[in-house]
Amino acid sequence: MPLSSPDRLDCYTTFAVASCAVVWSTLAIGAQAQDPAAAIPELQKLATETETQRVAGEPAVTAARTQARQLTDQATQLKIEFSKAEATQADLVTKAAAATEALTKAEAERKTALDAFVAARKAALDAAGKDTAAAANDAYLKAGEALAAKVATVKAAADAIPAASEAATQALTVLAGHPAKIVAADKAVADFAPQLAQAETTYGALAKAALDRQIALEDAMVQAGQLVSFAKQVAPIFATRCVACHNARTAKGRLNMETYANLMKGGESGVVVEAMKPDDS
Repeated sequence: MPLSSPDRLDCYTTFAVASCAVVWSTLAIGAQAQDPAAAIPELQKLATETETQRVAGEPAVTAARTQARQLTDQATQLKIEFSKAEATQADLVTKAAAATEALTKAEAERKTALDAFVAARKAALDAAGKDTAAAANDAYLKAGEALAAKVATVKAAADAIPAASEAATQALTVLAGHPAKIVAADKAVADFAPQLAQAETTYGALAKAALDRQIALEDAMVQAGQLVSFAKQVAPIFATRCVACHNARTAKGRLNMETYANLMKGGESGVVVEAMKPDDS
């Protein structure tokens, strides 16, 4: 339907206003692009927000890593214990048997020493008042000392048996029980792997977002003259004037200027760059 003159005038006016708004918006965006400083507040806000999100997400991935490490350590410990038992079990059983044999031998020697002691005592009593009394009494005393030594040997042999037997028993117990425990521990590690991967992926996304926002902020600050970029503004100067004499291979004064990290380590005279102290750097 044809429009009346007033209606056409209103349409033209509306169109003109809208066109001006688009033009001014375009100009504003262009001005903002030409003035990096104008974007810094918003970029700073975004960088702060994403860093806050990264920090908030860090405990979750830390907990997941800790649990994964604990599960792995448990499986590793079981395998170490099994390998040790497997390597020492035969020797421990032999030692346990040897300890039992040593007790049997010591007991036999104690019995022989006891018989000798009883005989020496009788001989000493029979020799009382005779010329052989002194010699018989001396033999009796020596037999007593020998018996005491054999009794001590028996005690030591008996004391050694429990420890030797327990060690052998523990090794056998490990060999019998650990295979199932190892399978269960390995399964626990495998079952938790997807959770760890998800936690790493989630945190990785947060960390990347925070890093990307920080890089965008720093790029804007560099363009606005509010920040100096080591990679873009300082490193090229070092590469042209300094690195030839201060590199990993030829570090005069023990100063390597190839990278920012190496530069911050300083040289033989100490720190070469101090933040906010240009006169001391």
